Amino acid sequence: MIEKISITNFKAIEHSLNLPLQPFTAFIGNNGSGKSSIMEALRTLHLCLTTNMQEAFAIWGGLDKVRNYHALQEEATISDYGFKQRHKPITFQLQCRVDNKEYQYILSLNLSLNSDNYVVENEELHCDGEPLLIGNAIDNQGNSLCHLMTEANNRQPKEFTYQSNLLLLSLASNTIFNPHDDIVAFKNYILNWQFLYLNAHDMGKPVMQNRLTKNIRLDYDGRNIAEYILWIRSQGQEYLDSIVRKMVFVLPYIKQIQPNIQETFNREVELLLHESHDKSTPLPGWLLSSGTLRILALLSVFDSPQRPSVLFVDEIENGLDPRTIGLLLSEIRNEVSAGSMQVVITTHSPYLLDLLPIESIITTDKQVDFCKFHIPATEERLKAWINKFTPGRLYITGKFSN
Repeated sequence: MIEKISITNFKAIEHSLNLPLQPFTAFIGNNGSGKSSIMEALRTLHLCLTTNMQEAFAIWGGLDKVRNYHALQEEATISDYGFKQRHKPITFQLQCRVDNKEYQYILSLNLSLNSDNYVVENEELHCDGEPLLIGNAIDNQGNSLCHLMTEANNRQPKEFTYQSNLLLLSLASNTIFNPHDDIVAFKNYILNWQFLYLNAHDMGKPVMQNRLTKNIRLDYDGRNIAEYILWIRSQGQEYLDSIVRKMVFVLPYIKQIQPNIQETFNREVELLLHESHDKSTPLPGWLLSSGTLRILALLSVFDSPQRPSVLFVDEIENGLDPRTIGLLLSEIRNEVSAGSMQVVITTHSPYLLDLLPIESIITTDKQVDFCKFHIPATEERLKAWINKFTPGRLYITGKFSN
């Protein structure tokens, strides 16, 4: 579980010092206030690990495009780690509890002095207070020095140089280095994060079947929902039956939902919805409403035989009616209560806020030149208001903002 996060210089965020996260956390705020920047920053970190820095920042047009303007400097400076930097880095600090162990992960990402190369200025991983890996950029020629704890000798770290645009954590599965088991465990924990934006416009369309991997995961935009349902069914019909039963709660006319492989030139997978009346013909996915596709995708993740360690969902309420939102929140509560996963969402919905405990809410507020994060449950000025009004009402009336 992510217990605390601190991010600096990413998009709208100048700094978010030690934001505490709950098993279920909801970020809410006006447009442009920075609520989505937290999730986008963590997704970028995830992509740095699963791909590389180049691809991770390509979705923003490069690190220099997504760096908060407060990080810009008129003259180059020397970082705390001895690296000469043109501008301040984007930094991440995570405090996580994984398998009853406390991890702290620190990462500083930047560009070289001439802005031609990506650089990991500093990377550290500590477990229960003991360092597991420490890497620092030592020059402007693309070199970094690493101290890595190995399983073979957990007293004397292995020291070596490596390319400064690589995350040390990405080397954790490399048998050459024989990394400590705790490093591998933390890497796998982050790899198992899942981010969902769910673009319903493309979700219902047939997709080419993926024949490169046995384990299918729902894509960020949800486009491969048909293939994801096909994979879930292959793991056991009971998983799909459970999803359909829950869908019937909000859409009582549903009889069955089935993926279908089209033996076309591209071998595509389509989604078919069968209604309960006798004269119905299967409805293809592209005829389903955006709300139907979104709730199907979300319920599928919660009923998947392989759940994410942390699920991040942007604007989770989009396209959903109040009854469906209630079902979704019930599913989330069941998952977090069982310890199956942690859930982090963003929302604009006052109705959804009214269904949450105040401890689960973090609000964002855009000031003149920075965004500010509020923890309503801990702010003394709000105690009297919280006892009288619901969170949604307080959000609408602006009481969460200073």
